[in-house]
Amino acid sequence: MSTLFALLILLIAGCTSGSVTDNEGTTEPDSTSAIQSERAEPSLGELLWSFKPGAVNEMPYWVSPLTSAIVADAVVYVGASNFAGGKEGSLHALDASDGSLLWSYNHNGHTPSTPTAADGVVYFGSEDHNIYAVGVAQGDLLWAVTTDGHVRSKPAVSEETVFAISQDGNLYALDASQGMLRWRLQVNQPINDSDSLGTAPSSPAADDGGVFIVGNDRILRAVDALDGTLLWEFELGGQVVGDPAVADGVVYVGALDRKLYALHAADGHVLWSHQTDGGIQSTPLVEAGKIFVGSAGMNALDALTGELIWRSDPDPENLDSFGSPAVEDRLLYVASYEGQLYVLDKEDGSPVATHDVGENIGPKAPAVANGVMYVVTKDRFLHAIRLIAPQNEEP
Repeated sequence: MSTLFALLILLIAGCTSGSVTDNEGTTEPDSTSAIQSERAEPSLGELLWSFKPGAVNEMPYWVSPLTSAIVADAVVYVGASNFAGGKEGSLHALDASDGSLLWSYNHNGHTPSTPTAADGVVYFGSEDHNIYAVGVAQGDLLWAVTTDGHVRSKPAVSEETVFAISQDGNLYALDASQGMLRWRLQVNQPINDSDSLGTAPSSPAADDGGVFIVGNDRILRAVDALDGTLLWEFELGGQVVGDPAVADGVVYVGALDRKLYALHAADGHVLWSHQTDGGIQSTPLVEAGKIFVGSAGMNALDALTGELIWRSDPDPENLDSFGSPAVEDRLLYVASYEGQLYVLDKEDGSPVATHDVGENIGPKAPAVANGVMYVVTKDRFLHAIRLIAPQNEEP
């Protein structure tokens, strides 16, 4: 494990978790109410394929460890960079079944962001200050918009609008089809540059007519998606590494102060906060009335009250922290920073499958499709791993 990740784990590792609600709506740790899932014998994963881009224009390329892959319609999209002193970058489209290369789009920006796919288009940002849109069929460039800073966070797409954060301190709203600027909001400081933590910056979340972003100043901001008007601000108790999540009129965000916050999307008042057992670097996952969030273990909370439903730690002797979860059917897929992949039953947190990648993994969520996890590791490879269910169950 890298020195940086070791320091992070020591910084954020905390006490045991549970939930008791105080008068301010904050849930605090209480060992009597914590629910620790029963340990089971999980099945082992199977490595299907690994991807490393190779050379482009005689320069070596690797998958960027600060980003993650996405999967859509049986195609995996992942960014890569020249880490040998050049400034070139590329976006690759791979067949999800065998990792074969379908197409690549090369550009002049080092370290492309995690991409977003919507309506036949892949959107991503780059350190060349551009926001790109390319077609999913052949990787043809549809448009590019230049900002005044690096664009390292994943764009969000909602209501035919692309929302992207640049480190010039602006939130950009662009027409999804042509890239025309709808509006931009200046926040008067560089937004969410988390290079000091060795992770990609926090990304915007867009839903229900609002866009939600977090800055270096630990302030969660709500912005009107139509005209860019600042609606409200809320100061969090710690730095944010993951992304906000919004669902059913509520914004959820975790911070390094070990708290998960739930705020009313319309006016920003706090509905509840929950104290976990470690600093939160993951993005909350909202699913069927529950919130799943990783810290030094995986936590399932009631979305309305913030009460703990269960906590799962498949390896309790390991102080490693858990990243952002992904869901498929009844299963949660999550990676720990030291390279352990887990599949958990989302109803009770019991382990179903596990796999040791052998390399550090960042806090962003893995891509998941048909029981296969696609994860980017710190050795700059993309791995496709099928997590095999027990013989008497099918995921």
